[in-house]
Amino acid sequence: MITIAIRQIDGEVVHISGVDRGFDCGCVCADYGERPKARKGPQKVHHFAHHARTDCRGETNLQRMGKQIVIDELRLTINHPDLDSPVTQMFE
Repeated sequence: MITIAIRQIDGEVVHISGVDRGFDCGCVCADYGERPKARKGPQKVHHFAHHARTDCRGETNLQRMGKQIVIDELRLTINHPDLDSPVTQMFE
């Protein structure tokens, strides 16, 4: 399920929770550049959906969101499997 898209007006990565429903979200899919519909109904988990495309899995969307976080924060913190505490990598 795709929960991340790109806001057309400024190119920022947005989560489904931060946009209006339907096509009013003003977003594009990072994988295909098409306008997805923000589905925010009462029965299913909120997500972005394509009209006809069924092969989009949103992997590029997640990668883009990760890159945007690193760009904005200039750091990356991950749990190291051999240490008891997280490891932070700083970037210039």
